[in-house]
Amino acid sequence: MHHFTCPRCQTQSIPLSDKFKTGLWQTISCKNCGARLIALPILLALVHFMYVWNVVWLISLRYFDMEWYYYVGIMLEWAVIEAMNIWYMPLAAQRTAP
Repeated sequence: MHHFTCPRCQTQSIPLSDKFKTGLWQTISCKNCGARLIALPILLALVHFMYVWNVVWLISLRYFDMEWYYYVGIMLEWAVIEAMNIWYMPLAAQRTAP
């Protein structure tokens, strides 16, 4: 199973399921050093804007043109956005309390 690199200890200790949770605005912790990790909020907001944009296109296609291949394209686009969110979204370590 593929593991992602922790930004604090630089070890590959983050499983795919935890990396997926960061795309849902959840905080995870590194199994090696215990650091609290999040996805970068600004980039994550941009990805969620793309999700909303995708849904708006889906709804507008329902009213204007009901060709089946548009819906397939929307589903493929959703899968690409999800893959980008998992594989290319950088992680950041949260600051610790003083």
